[in-house]
Amino acid sequence: MKGMSAIPIMNAKMDTGLDIAPANERGKLSIEDAALPLESNQLIGLMDSLFISVIEWLKGQMLDQNFACVYVVNVDNVESRIFRSYLSGLFGIMMLARQLIGSAGVYYDEDFCPDSHELDLEPRDNAPVVDLIKYFKENLIEILKEPREKFGDLFGALDSTIIDNESIETHIPAIIDRFQFLIVTIEIFERLLNNDDVDGLQKAIQLALCQLELIYKTVSLGTNMDHSFDVMIHRKFFPQTPMAVKKLPTNEGIEIWKEMLQQLSQIALIKSNMRPDFLFGISFLIYFSISLSMNHFSMDKVSPTVLTMSYLYRSFLCDKQILGQFPISEYLKDSISSFIHVPYFESINENILEITSVALSQCSKTFATSIKTLSLNRARQRRQLFHLIQKWESLQMDLERADVQLYELDQMRPDANSSIQNTNPFSSWAYFHKLYLIIITFTMGFELELYAPFEYDLFYCYIYYLYSILCSHVEDMMASSNNKPKDLTAHIQQLDLSNSSSKLEIIQKILNANRLLTLGSFRLCCLISRLNPQFNSKPTYFDVSIHYKNRFKHMGLLQSPALLQPAQYLATLHPIYEQDIKLFLEEVITVFVTCQLSWIDLEKTYPNDPNVSRCLKVCTHNVKALETLKCQAENVTLDFSIHSSYPSIKLP
Repeated sequence: MKGMSAIPIMNAKMDTGLDIAPANERGKLSIEDAALPLESNQLIGLMDSLFISVIEWLKGQMLDQNFACVYVVNVDNVESRIFRSYLSGLFGIMMLARQLIGSAGVYYDEDFCPDSHELDLEPRDNAPVVDLIKYFKENLIEILKEPREKFGDLFGALDSTIIDNESIETHIPAIIDRFQFLIVTIEIFERLLNNDDVDGLQKAIQLALCQLELIYKTVSLGTNMDHSFDVMIHRKFFPQTPMAVKKLPTNEGIEIWKEMLQQLSQIALIKSNMRPDFLFGISFLIYFSISLSMNHFSMDKVSPTVLTMSYLYRSFLCDKQILGQFPISEYLKDSISSFIHVPYFESINENILEITSVALSQCSKTFATSIKTLSLNRARQRRQLFHLIQKWESLQMDLERADVQLYELDQMRPDANSSIQNTNPFSSWAYFHKLYLIIITFTMGFELELYAPFEYDLFYCYIYYLYSILCSHVEDMMASSNNKPKDLTAHIQQLDLSNSSSKLEIIQKILNANRLLTLGSFRLCCLISRLNPQFNSKPTYFDVSIHYKNRFKHMGLLQSPALLQPAQYLATLHPIYEQDIKLFLEEVITVFVTCQLSWIDLEKTYPNDPNVSRCLKVCTHNVKALETLKCQAENVTLDFSIHSSYPSIKLP
């Protein structure tokens, strides 16, 4: 407020309605300049600049800031027909992207601003636009087939763009490549919106990636046209003088386009390979689809666009159905049965059926909220996960009451076996997923760089504890699935429950591999804290206990009865810090070697899984680095260059 009061009233920084210097005086093109003929190198430069502006918009920038081009706001006066058709194609792409993002609704206004203001992005048929682009593309191709001396005259008859004879053979193919990319991208976005067949989508994406490679090679042919972008064009949309945003270099923008298309391709493949008998719980769905996809995106140099997030959500939860074809309640019914035997689904008792129906309805609502949360961007996702965990906690308590009621009703059957204990199938399922989401929340803190180095060991210790509980819980569920009661009806006895046991074995292997990697990370942080003062800045044990109690209280997790309190596990660290460092080093190596074997086993099952390969790479790297530490133990630190959630040793 003090800074604002220092600005006098009527200062240009406070009032965008004041007269400002003309565009030409500010080094910008004026509206009149946009009506002048373009040169071919300027045309290519403009095509590339606007093509990059689209991806910046999908990354979250406002259209009024990054799309403030004098040619766009004055498109009716642009003389070049080729450029006008190119703009129509870009608007078609943006219109389709806006539809897809709006239909998913997983963005917040500060992440993505869908307002188009002066741009016409209302839904319409793109066929005339594509036909126009194809018309110019085919005419340009025909020109290149003619003798070289006719190029200039033929091109001049087609468009007003100025092109010299020496540049024709390079500039025309570059323009054709950009037109072809528009055509293919419109096809891709239409397929995404209409949920068309995956094979056609994959072919279109591969073609678009090839076109991007060709565009990348001809970027140098275009002239820098930054002076045609003037944020003051849209100053009426801002309460204060708008700030010009720094535009991405074209080469970087092309890389973001590539990443986005590859991410869309990956989601489509995951979607096409999933079947209702393969999906049996949010944990499995997270690990093999959403979590893998999101981790893959977040660990790359380029973070996902709003379009990618929206397609991710629409793919798994479309029209309130899993994959757009399986009702959530029916899917969760199979999911819970796959985790633990549920004797109530086949009951003919009306009271039992009513309770199970209500329980499935409650599960469906929380499950749908989980999918939406996991489709947000990473920072917002973590913030929402705390609320989501509380919803799963509340769901678990409701399901515990339902389990008791179902068990009591089931025991009223004449042929009921009173020696059979209540396995709490509904609440066991909810408890598993609640713990899994807590682990994701804590692990994501490393990825988002929310923890100080001296906190690493304590958080890994806590995550290891949660993985241990989760593994133990899975073992109990496996035992319950293998020991199904003998007094079931004939129909239930015919069900094949061995499949659920095998699925739980897969989850057990995955959880155990992550548990070992977390244990190795915990012990590695303990080791490094003794070698590097940066990681050993803890004051006293009491201060650290208070620090973590406040940390967990802020996260809203202290009240959960399923969680171990910080003071209970902080005491386990003291013997580690007092242990002989050479012996401790050998123990850390042993943990990572064991962990390495677990991930090698998983890689045989999932050879193309990016998360599995990264975790294995962390183990392999740390084993080699720890062997080196036996000879050199100075200036050692940790980094997250291999995996964003698990540390690797960085030697000097």
